[in-house]
Amino acid sequence: MKISDIIAQLDNLGIKVYIGRQGEARLKVPELVPDGARSLLTELRQRKTEAVEYLRWDETQAMALLAQSLGRIKQRYIAGALPWVAEHSPELYQVLKVAEHCFDDAYKARSTSGCRQALEYYEEAFERLIEDFAAKGGDEHDSYQQGCLF
Repeated sequence: MKISDIIAQLDNLGIKVYIGRQGEARLKVPELVPDGARSLLTELRQRKTEAVEYLRWDETQAMALLAQSLGRIKQRYIAGALPWVAEHSPELYQVLKVAEHCFDDAYKARSTSGCRQALEYYEEAFERLIEDFAAKGGDEHDSYQQGCLF
């Protein structure tokens, strides 16, 4: 079960999960613990680190990380590399697509550290893509100028 589902179910049972002043996960539990809450609370305790990260989610920071990553890629990008690799090295192009999905998944899971890791993977994939294009694309670079991504 996703941590977001656990927290949502606890909220529906009247149990509030939040971040305390010192950055720790805190609970506000009614006097009588509702039926079904104990197993959810046990799982929440076991996944405390994940819960804290989920609750600390900062969408602005995640988007800033994405913008920084794309800025670094843009500085190194060679016009036409992306369409060339899609055509000539589909396995490498697929690595890039997997990296994109990793970021999407981390974003949907509200994981700032997951977004950071996915973007590192994405940049590494793009670096490989650019290197492959530079090494193997040769004279074809000019014919791909119109496909420039940036």
